[in-house]
Amino acid sequence: MTCHFYRDNSNTNQKYLNLNSQNLFVMVAYGALNGESLTKHSVVKETKNIVQFPVTSNETFKSLSFDEFSLEWVERTKEIDFILKTKVSETNNFWSSFAFSFDRNMGDDNGIVCKVFDSQFAVEHFYSSGKFRPNLLSELDPSLGLSKIKVNIANGILTCSFSREKIIKDVPNYFDSKFDYFILFAKGPINSNGAMMSHKENKYSSENLINLQSMNNQENLITFSIPDLATAPTTTTKPIIGMYERDDFSLKWKNFAEKIHFTFVTKNVDKNSNFYSAFAFSKDDLMGDDDVIACKIASNPTYKVERHYNQGRSKSPYLIDSNRNIGISETNISLSDNTFTCSFMIDKSNSNVANYADLNNKWYVLFAFGNLGSDMSLTEHSIKKSGTIEIDFTDQNQQTTTTSMTLEPIGDVTSTGNFSSNGYSLSWKNTENYTICSGGFGAILSKNNRFKRQTNAPDSYVAFGLSNDKKMGDDCIVVCKMFNNIGTVEHHYSTGKTTPGYLKPDEPTIGIRDATVINENGNLFCNYTRKKTIEGTERYCDLKKNNYYLQIVKGSVSNNDIQNHGQSVVISDEKIDFKINGTFSGSKRDSTKAKAHACIMIFAWLFCVSTGIILARYYKYILPSVKIQKMMFWFHAHRVLMIFAPICSIAAFLVILADLEWKWVEKINKVAFAHSIFGIVLIGLSLIQVFFKL
Repeated sequence: MTCHFYRDNSNTNQKYLNLNSQNLFVMVAYGALNGESLTKHSVVKETKNIVQFPVTSNETFKSLSFDEFSLEWVERTKEIDFILKTKVSETNNFWSSFAFSFDRNMGDDNGIVCKVFDSQFAVEHFYSSGKFRPNLLSELDPSLGLSKIKVNIANGILTCSFSREKIIKDVPNYFDSKFDYFILFAKGPINSNGAMMSHKENKYSSENLINLQSMNNQENLITFSIPDLATAPTTTTKPIIGMYERDDFSLKWKNFAEKIHFTFVTKNVDKNSNFYSAFAFSKDDLMGDDDVIACKIASNPTYKVERHYNQGRSKSPYLIDSNRNIGISETNISLSDNTFTCSFMIDKSNSNVANYADLNNKWYVLFAFGNLGSDMSLTEHSIKKSGTIEIDFTDQNQQTTTTSMTLEPIGDVTSTGNFSSNGYSLSWKNTENYTICSGGFGAILSKNNRFKRQTNAPDSYVAFGLSNDKKMGDDCIVVCKMFNNIGTVEHHYSTGKTTPGYLKPDEPTIGIRDATVINENGNLFCNYTRKKTIEGTERYCDLKKNNYYLQIVKGSVSNNDIQNHGQSVVISDEKIDFKINGTFSGSKRDSTKAKAHACIMIFAWLFCVSTGIILARYYKYILPSVKIQKMMFWFHAHRVLMIFAPICSIAAFLVILADLEWKWVEKINKVAFAHSIFGIVLIGLSLIQVFFKL
C-alpha cells in the first residue's frame, strides 16, 4: 500500500509538529481497522536517527525538446520553475504553449500560454476541453498559480520563464504536479482582438508520460515484514492507477499482473440499508449485455459484493448462481457521512465463465443505484449514468470524466405535459428538482427496444432548445446525438451567430442524467432527466422560475460535431410553463420570405438577364427593321429587361435580409456566407452595367 499526500509544515494548533523548526523522529505503525476506527497496531517501528525536513531541490534541470520547442524545469519545495523556448519567425501577435495531459491527444489539458500581442508579453493559465478555444482557469487572475514571469524574444527564439505552484486546492482543472503527464506543445497566431487562433499543424507531444518531480529526497528508509492481515498480489512492474467519475459515482483502480483492485465510491447516499450501488462493464454506453458488480447493504446489516449479468430487458440474474462473487476477493464495504465505499480485487479474466468481462480489453463503465429486493436481488435502479468513453484498465493514463451535479432524489411527479408538431414530439414529467423528458423525431419506440443499440444507425441528432423568443440565439439546448452507433445527450448553448457549443466546456452533460438515445429506422428518440436549475452556472435556463419557447431541430453529425439543421425547425406557438399540466403545439419556421427571395432571383437572372442577352446578341439581325418610336425593338426590350434585373435583385435582397432580421449571414455558415458575397457583388455589377449603358 502506497500513500502519497501533502502536509503543511506548520499550523497554529499547539499540538501540530513543525517540520521546519523541530528535530523529529518518525514512527511507523501497521494494524487492522474496525470499521473506520484504528485498532491496536500489530507492528510499530521508529527511526534510529532524527529525520531532516524539508527536502531540497538538487538544482538539476530536466529537459524535453522537439524541432521548434524545448522545455526545462526544476522542482522547488512549493513550485516548479519552467523555461519554455520556441523558434518563431514573427515578433508580434502570436502565442506558444505547453500543456499537461492524460494522453497524447488535445482535450482535458491544463496549459500555460506565452502570448505576444500588440508588442506586450503575457503568461496565462488555461484549461482546454479540446473542442473549443481554451478557457482561462480564472478570468479574474489570468496568471493564477504563476509567478516570477519573464518573457523575451532574441535571435528568433521566444524564451518564457516562470514558476508554477504545484497544486492549488479548490481550483477546478489545476493539475497536480505530483502525477505524471504527457506534455503537449503548440503555437499559433493571435487575431486583431487578442484571441488565440488555431495552431493547425504546429503541435507536438511527448512519447511517454513525464515525471515533473526532481527533488533530492533525504530519507531514513525503514523496512519491516508485514503480518498476514491481508494478502495482496505482487508484480514486477509498477502498478497502474486510474480513475473514472460520473457525478456522484467514482471508480478508482490499480492494475496488477493477474488482478485489478477497485475502489468504488458513491456520494450523497440518503439511505442506511436495503440498497445497492453498482457499476458494469459494457460493450457500449447503453444498458444490456453487461457484467455487473453490485455492492449491497441489507437491513441486518449484511454487506456483500456480488456479480450479476444485465440482459437489459428484465431482472438481472447472478453471473453464476452457485458462485455469486466469482472472481471477487478481499472485499471491504463502509457507509459513512452519506458516502458508500466499496473496495475489492477482481480477477482480470475467466475464460470458463460466459459473459465474464475480460479486463484486458476496453470497456464502457455504467453506474446505477437502487433498492434491494427482499432476497438481496437488484430491483430497477432509481439513478443510472451511462459511460462516455471506453476505458483501458491496463493503460498508464489516468482517465477521468467528471461532472459536478449533485444527485438529488428525483421526487414525486407533480404535473405532466407534451408538445407535438410536424413529426417532432417532446413529453415531460415535472418534479420538484427535475424535468423528466422523452422526445425526438418519428414514432415513439417500444419498451422492448429501449436499451437496444441500432447496429448501423446514421450519424444524426435531434435538439431541444429553450428560448426567450422565437428567434435562435441565447438558447439552452439539449442535444441528443448518434455518432458511430453511440448515443450521447449533451447540454449546449447557442448565441445564434455560431455553431452551438457546450454550455460548460469541461462538463458536456451538466444538468443531464439518466439519458438514453435510440435510432430506429431513421427515427431518433431519447430520454433524459434535466435538472431545473443549477446555481452559479451562467446561462443555464431555469425551469423553476421562467417559461420558454420550445424549439426542436434535427440534422446530421460529422466527426462528432453537429451540423447546420437548415430549415427543419419547429417552434412552439407560445411560451411553455413546464411546471403545469398542458398540451402544446407549434409550427415550422416560416420560410415564405426565403422562397420569395429565390423566386424573384430566378425571375431576375434566368428570365430577365438571359432574355436580354439573347435579344442583344441575335435580334438585331433577326428583326433589323422592327422599331418602336424610331428605336429598334430589340434595344427597347433589352434595356427594359436589364433594368428589371437589378430592381428585382435589390427587392430579393431586401426580402432575405428581412427574413434574417436585418443581419448579415455569419461566416460560420460558409456556403451561405459565400452566396451572400457573390450575390451582393453581382447586384453591384448589374447596377454599374445599367448606369454605364443608359
